Amino acid sequence: MKILLLSDTHYKGPVTDPELIRLINKHDHVLHAGDIASHSALTGFLAFGNFFAVAGNSDPWDIRQKLGTKRLIELGGITFGICHGYSVTTNPLENVKKLFGNTARIVVFGHSHFPYIEETNEVMYINPGSVSLPRGGSKRSCAQIVIDGKKIEARHIKL
Repeated sequence: MKILLLSDTHYKGPVTDPELIRLINKHDHVLHAGDIASHSALTGFLAFGNFFAVAGNSDPWDIRQKLGTKRLIELGGITFGICHGYSVTTNPLENVKKLFGNTARIVVFGHSHFPYIEETNEVMYINPGSVSLPRGGSKRSCAQIVIDGKKIEARHIKL
């Protein structure tokens, strides 16, 4: 099973990036860690099917109400936690660790727009970066999880 991870797309209109559309179509599921940023972008992502998302701090209020800010889902026998990761008092990773504890095997978060992978105490934390507004010298990116039985592989994809 191949899962595409997104965050911080900040699209003001529909999803039109041909590289991103090609990637979405090559994956079984898409997880988005928030800051979709518009109704037309959300509608576009939902049209691909098998799309799971939470809202971020830049999403309109009604999208926040619809999606929520924290989610647990199971795909391929693996529990995923999804959140945006923003906090006024801590860095995103520390906030995410507090939110999920050990309830998820893989936690997907965003907010920093910076690609990141860490595995601690059998929990993998992944920030896919941003496909539209990278920060900190990073390139446009997303991430991929491949699940093959009990084997989990994670990597970033630069666009």
